[in-house]
Amino acid sequence: MSISLDDFRSRVRETPQAQARIMELKGMAQDVPRMVALTGDTNWDYYLRHIEAQIKAAERMVAIEKEKLSSPAITLHEQMLLIKNRITIWQSRAETLREVIALPKYLRDQGERAAKLVAELEASV
Repeated sequence: MSISLDDFRSRVRETPQAQARIMELKGMAQDVPRMVALTGDTNWDYYLRHIEAQIKAAERMVAIEKEKLSSPAITLHEQMLLIKNRITIWQSRAETLREVIALPKYLRDQGERAAKLVAELEASV
């Protein structure tokens, strides 16, 4: 027994997974206007300046810790491990802050993509 393309599409759309995905995509698409408004706001610009200053501070701390690591005064293995841990922490902080800055653009791009996918899914019914 074969089924028509329309029957197949309606069955796929009726599954709970498909419905959940459509709702998730609609939520992402709704975030686009908020992200567009956010990125043009003077408050957002102030926030970005603060975050960028934090990134620079973290990068300075990485450089300081790397200098300590190359010092001949560091003789114990435990001291070296402590400095390496601090370097990793400061590098992680800087990377996380870079991701925070990129988040609105990511949400906007994903929201636009989600809106297209929702339109395609709804048109296929």
